[in-house]
Amino acid sequence: MTDNIHSAVGGNDPDEYATVSGEREAEIKVQGSRFIAFLRPLADVAEFHDWLTTVRKRFHDATHHCYAYRIGARGETWRTSDDGEPSGTAGARILEAMASRDLVYCGVIVVRYFGGTKLGVGGLGRAYFNAARAVVERARVERRYITLTCRIHFPFSHTQTVHRALEKFSCRIVDQDYGDVVTYTVRIRRSLVTQLESWLTDQSAGVVVLEQNL
Repeated sequence: MTDNIHSAVGGNDPDEYATVSGEREAEIKVQGSRFIAFLRPLADVAEFHDWLTTVRKRFHDATHHCYAYRIGARGETWRTSDDGEPSGTAGARILEAMASRDLVYCGVIVVRYFGGTKLGVGGLGRAYFNAARAVVERARVERRYITLTCRIHFPFSHTQTVHRALEKFSCRIVDQDYGDVVTYTVRIRRSLVTQLESWLTDQSAGVVVLEQNL
């Protein structure tokens, strides 16, 4: 089965997660230092590094470019960077701001221009957290969920049954093949696959077959 990403209707099912739509920017000032925070959705780690390169070029004269990202429906791929700031004062605090809204498939970069006054470990950590929180609070959050690709094989006489199932379980047809046996390739929310298979089996007395593990 191949994982795909679709927008969600809502709820708290285990295949659902929150991400952001579009880029956002926020800035705070703390004792002369400027903290400019950027947030954007990300498909993968490679996209983050391309974005980081762009930000570093744009703000090449900044003192630090600290960041955190979370990739995967559960944020299972993540990384932080203090970029020369005292350990734990920047990247981890940025990640904390993202995790406070359980955001994944996105990243935050905070650019700092040193203002001449040292903030101390505690003050610095608060500044990075507050900058990240400011940009996170501006985000447009979208609920999304994981879908799986399956095939449904059936005789043409069961077309109406299959279409009722597709509507009932909010499936999306991505391909159709009309041969001796009709085959629909569909995408369905991961948590509904077992229910779809059971429903089709019951309604067709086992004639309609759902193929998983694509």
